[in-house]
This record gives sequence, structure tokens and C-alpha cells, in this order.
Amino acid sequence: MAHVSYLSLTGEKQGLISSGCNTKDSMGNRYQETHTNEITVLECQYSMSKLPSQPGIKHGGIQITKPKDKASPLLATAFAKQEHLEGTIVFYRTNEKGHYEKHYAIEFQKAVITGISISLPHTVHNNSEEMHEVITLNYKGIQIIHFPCGTMASDGWEIANYLGANTPIASPLQQTKSLRQLAKENSEQIKKQVMNSVLKECDIVRRSEWNAKPSKNQLADDWDYNAIALHHAGNSFSSESTVSEIQTEHLKKYDDIGYHYAVNYEGKIFEGRPLIYKGSHIYKANSHKIGIVMIGDFSSRGEAEVKLNDMSSWADHFDFSDDGQVPEKMHNALTSLIKTLCKKFPKIKTLGGHREFAVILGQTRTCPGDYGIEETKLLRKDLKLQEPK
Repeated sequence: MAHVSYLSLTGEKQGLISSGCNTKDSMGNRYQETHTNEITVLECQYSMSKLPSQPGIKHGGIQITKPKDKASPLLATAFAKQEHLEGTIVFYRTNEKGHYEKHYAIEFQKAVITGISISLPHTVHNNSEEMHEVITLNYKGIQIIHFPCGTMASDGWEIANYLGANTPIASPLQQTKSLRQLAKENSEQIKKQVMNSVLKECDIVRRSEWNAKPSKNQLADDWDYNAIALHHAGNSFSSESTVSEIQTEHLKKYDDIGYHYAVNYEGKIFEGRPLIYKGSHIYKANSHKIGIVMIGDFSSRGEAEVKLNDMSSWADHFDFSDDGQVPEKMHNALTSLIKTLCKKFPKIKTLGGHREFAVILGQTRTCPGDYGIEETKLLRKDLKLQEPK
């Protein structure tokens, strides 16, 4: 199959209706163990239309074709009682490695089932087909999301949407808010969606998972990234250090950890400062730059002289220890992360080490160390990115 999709469905009264749907007892030998609590979707139809004379958009409802499974009696109950439902249909496609990846989703809220049609195909003429049912839903709110590109559309209204009903020109929600405010809210939703898609695609350890401390103050917003800056944690931190230790140190002078992402020796990536906020990793030049730190010291022993008149870089020059070259697992993780970020932010054309950005600003830095700069140049060559100018 080129594309597959699954539905997660929750009822206002019945709870998670899709729970246990993809199990052997529910589906027979066609169940998918990795989607235990989702309903297999065989076909999905959703339409919108508008005639020139119509004041609004016509939503055609959602029709889902699914196998008969554990959820079938629960859906009949939801239909009979007109129970409010919330659901997400996630669509998968095949990536360049031949693996399935999430690429599209339809989310709906306060939906009701308006029809159930059960079909048993002719057991002789269509003996390869199985019993299935078609579920028709109408809803009060809907969002459509494209995960790789972070784009999203949404609509909603308070008056129940019946099949074939026209969307009002302005919903009650829209009537109470300015277009500017609605645009801002939509933009913020898209930004968070992009941020979360990076976390999912790169299997990044989230802040909540490594017990990040809260920011001291409200962080400044940032977006439209056009460059990535690579750092190393430096001689204050070894390859055994943790992202939590880095945050603790940064909180002494910043409002949070300064980097957006941290990568350790084992190639594990950690979420640092949330991507929707401006980092604190390049002095007076953080706007539109994503900061990534390699956890370890990648300076070469004695690579720079101590310059006592430059206190901002003084600590960088104590090269009592180093971790040597960037290990393969860390390199592979950096490659994957930077590739993903470039895909999400097409304006990113520049990748540089901290010291390369500092030179342009008339500053002196040794970060990310000589070995770190070698890694930066290798990544830049492999990913066809430019050095800072």
C-alpha cells in the first residue's frame, strides 16, 4: 500500500472508542500492533465546495470506510445517543527509506455520527473483500495539517453543522476577534506544529522528559530562521555532562538554556529552548539563528592563547582537557537534525560554528573548538550549506 491511515476517536461519554481496535481479537490476523488504540481507515472522503452565490463554504462532512471491529458497536451507540466525538485521522506515506512517515492529518471536534452503512461484499464474486462499514460524521470544528511543511487550515462554528449546511460567513468566534488576532493565533498554531514535528521526526527528548526547569522570565519570540550556529559545551562540560547541567549553568545569567537543541556522544538529541523563542547563544546576534550544542569539549589542547583583555572569551582558552573528534553517532544525529530543520525552514542557507559568526561581529571566540569547526565544515559540505558572511 502506498498510503495508510488510522483514526483515534474519543467519545464524550464512552471515552476512547478506538481503544484496542487494532488487536487480534478485534481485527483477526490483519491487525497492526503499532496502532493498537487506533481504527484502521480503508477509505476517507472529505469535501468542501462553494458556489459564487453562496456566502460561505459548504462542508460535506467526513465519510470513513473501516473494517468491522471492536469499535463497531460503540459507534452504533454513539450514533443512537448522538454522542459528541473528537478524533484525529493520521495519513502515512512512504519516505525515501521505504518507511512510513506521518504526512497529513484531519482533526475534528464536537462531531456527531449522521449515518452508518454496513456492507458484506458478495462472498463469491468478491471473495477477497471483507465486511466493512461506512461512518459519516459532521462536526463543529476541523483542522487540516500537513506535518512535513507545518501548514494548517482550520474552521469552526457553534451552530451544529449538518450534512450539506453552509459555513457561516463569520463564526461566533470570528465575530469577537479581529482578523489580525485570528491571523496571529493561526500563525502561533503553525509554529508550534512545526516545532513539534521536528521533535517527532528526529526522536528528540522533550524538555518534560529530561525535567527541564521553567524559564525565569517570558522569552522573546523568534521565527523565520535563516542560519544554524553550532556550539560545543566547552571545557566546563565533558562528554558525560547532561543537558540539565548546561541549563543549570545558563540559568545563572540567562532566562533559560541558550541553545535550541543539544546532542550527546550517543547521538541522542535533546530539546533545549523551545524553537518558537529566540536563543541566547551568540552575543547580540541571536535573531533568526538556531543554536545547536554538542555536549563535550571539542577544542584541541592549547589551540588558543589566553587573552586577558578579552574576558568574554577568556574561559574558552583553558584547554586542560578535550574530547577529541566528533564521534560518528553525534555526527549522524547532527546530520539528521540539520536536514530536518532545513526542510522546515527553506530560508536556512548558512551553517557556521560560533567562532565564525563571532568574527563577523568583531568578537573573539574559540567555540566550537578546532574539532568542532572540522565537524561544521564537514556538515556544511555534505548538506550544501554556506559559511557565515
